[in-house]
Amino acid sequence: ENEVWHRRCCHGQFELNSTKFTLPYVRANMLHEELMLSKESEKKKYNIPTLSTLEWVTKDMILNSYKTTKRQEAELYNNDDLETATQKLLTNREYQNNISHPYNDKKNEEIKPPTQTNSIENEGITVLDCFAGIGIGILALKRLKIKISTVIHVEHDKVATHVYRWNHDSKYNTDKQDDGIKHIYIDKFEKLIGCDSFNQEQKFKKLWKKANRKPIDFVIGGPPCNDYSMVNGYRKGTKGKQGNYLVQMGKFVRLLEIAQEKKFKREKLFFLAENVLLKGDDLRIVCDAFGISWDPIEFDAQYVSPTRRRRHFLTNIPLDADYPSCGYMWEDQCVESCLESGFVLPSQIVDPDTPAKANCFMASATRIDESQSLRMYIFDKNQVNGTRQYHGRPMKVSEREDLMGFPKDYVKAPVNHLFEKLMDVNDPFHSASWRESLDKNYHNFRGNYHKLVNHVPYKFSLFQLPKDRHNNIEYRIKMQMAPPTESKSPTFYDEEEYCKHLIGNSYSVPVVEALLYALVYYFPGNYTSDEFDYQYAWVKNNSNNVAVKIKQEEV
Repeated sequence: ENEVWHRRCCHGQFELNSTKFTLPYVRANMLHEELMLSKESEKKKYNIPTLSTLEWVTKDMILNSYKTTKRQEAELYNNDDLETATQKLLTNREYQNNISHPYNDKKNEEIKPPTQTNSIENEGITVLDCFAGIGIGILALKRLKIKISTVIHVEHDKVATHVYRWNHDSKYNTDKQDDGIKHIYIDKFEKLIGCDSFNQEQKFKKLWKKANRKPIDFVIGGPPCNDYSMVNGYRKGTKGKQGNYLVQMGKFVRLLEIAQEKKFKREKLFFLAENVLLKGDDLRIVCDAFGISWDPIEFDAQYVSPTRRRRHFLTNIPLDADYPSCGYMWEDQCVESCLESGFVLPSQIVDPDTPAKANCFMASATRIDESQSLRMYIFDKNQVNGTRQYHGRPMKVSEREDLMGFPKDYVKAPVNHLFEKLMDVNDPFHSASWRESLDKNYHNFRGNYHKLVNHVPYKFSLFQLPKDRHNNIEYRIKMQMAPPTESKSPTFYDEEEYCKHLIGNSYSVPVVEALLYALVYYFPGNYTSDEFDYQYAWVKNNSNNVAVKIKQEEV
């Protein structure tokens, strides 16, 4: 009779006649109270996991990581004289005729002709951001000083959308300066796709209406890569449900371009789609879907940042060789400048002068930190014990943000704030007074907001904090949230893990800047806010900072 019970039907994912159950938060709180009343000798039986910050790793593991880094370095320099994928692309006849030559003519124009550019000089462009995640594409456009009038943000992960709104939408986060951009939110890409030609035309009309009856100027998106990733043993390529999103996006872009040419006399719709490297039939099918006869741009973030991230970009935006950071400055971006003082990559424990790069950040729970391979680990070079073991830990959220070129706390601050607000509510998630106590911005995190199968998208666990200097032990109730998934066994992340998950799903900022740089010549650069005119953590001077460079050119 002392337990608090709750009907499962209130969440919409259980049947009405289901048996009653204890709230996840209440269960964790009850265990916490029970633990506090127990004797020290009895507490071991609870088997409460400890939150650890540093681990000891043997020298052999460090040496294996060093060998991998030297092999990557040798591969880079051995291939230096070979024709790169980008060089092949730039010499492709179809690419030259359709992309390069028109762009070079555009750059050489002294007076802009009466094209689509003039109609949006004062209003800004309309962007459709599909599979938008945390909005790095919009961040890159702002750094390039391209004025935006409307952003249609399409994303099914409500936590990712929260991060985007926190950083870009002043109506959602009142601490942000209003930059005049209209934000529209759609929770599923499927809502853009029609079942037939007539239905698709109706959906286009609704889309234009949302955009103040104006055409879409630019479509960007990073559809799921699960079915293309080589680390997924069950990948199905374009035949898989996740893999087919990339094909659907390509077909959608082509239909939208045809419809806008008919209705608005708009000649060109720019697009950029990102994914892992595509091969064979998958590559051919995807290129056909986007209507391009050339291969995607292959771009590895290691050439413009301190971290690896090799990706394919399908786009009709010209690649501008004059972009400030398109050179091979591989040794100039220092990983250590993005890490906590005293920490280095494992290979630099063996050889401090090794020009190592951080490995590509992943999003899945099993690969976020990768303790077995040390791919995401860094080490305190000053702490070595007598048995030649080294103190190490996975990279923190703030370090990953710096390595990817994000603004300070771009992901960390909004996610921490969300977890804090949801945990602050008395009897979180199901309290009778939650509508009064919880900010209305977060009401959409109630119940089964990600519509998981037979699960609620959160759980609560009890953890033991590391002992303090007085050898005291403290316990904390920890909330974990699950991103949207069709799996019957969802993965739950705490606030730090969720941040890492979102970063692993994101673009590298300097890479997207390089790829979008040519749009400056098509869309006037008069975005006035200087909020994102920051330097990357690894940049030593202003010469390679595109936001500063553009600002200087304007002056």
